[in-house]
Amino acid sequence: MEAVQEGLVTGDEKDDYIKVSLSKAHYLKDFVEKLFDWVKLDSGEWKFSFADKDLNELTRNVISDWIPIFEEKHISYEIEIPEQECNIRIDENAYFRSLNNIINNIIVHSNCDRVHLKLEKSDTKVTLTILDNGDGISEKDLPYIFDRMYQADSSRLTKGSGLGLSISKELLRVNNAKISVSSVPNIKTVFTVEFAM
Repeated sequence: MEAVQEGLVTGDEKDDYIKVSLSKAHYLKDFVEKLFDWVKLDSGEWKFSFADKDLNELTRNVISDWIPIFEEKHISYEIEIPEQECNIRIDENAYFRSLNNIINNIIVHSNCDRVHLKLEKSDTKVTLTILDNGDGISEKDLPYIFDRMYQADSSRLTKGSGLGLSISKELLRVNNAKISVSSVPNIKTVFTVEFAM
């Protein structure tokens, strides 16, 4: 930006500098927001509000905001959410943040062209699975991707802050849910979230 301000670059080169600066600014903004989220969680300052909510409807609300982005990035999507209600006690904001972090991770890092989300209920739990067909996560990195600040060397996580998935895991834990992931590189990655009933 100093080079642009001082007139050291002009024309197309100036435009390229501005694009890079904007990209870095967006990255920094996202990093700072996630860092504040983690600090609030770690210090116990995050305020939770639990109520009986329809998890199916909450999930539809999150996904509807991502559909234009899927389409813009030419990612095909399949959404399977039952019509009947699935009421559980949950903090709505925490669920939104956790699910948005997972989907953002897929959009930004997986290089996928297909996403499949499925929500299903049994007698003892509700299971949410999100599958993508992107680059995947190597076997050596899988045990650590929910660790705070962890960034894999050769997977889709290298462009991230290392905070998004760890925040998701903690917010899901607060909502009496656990998250896991499996991956076959270049074939599929599946995030699985299980809510106890």
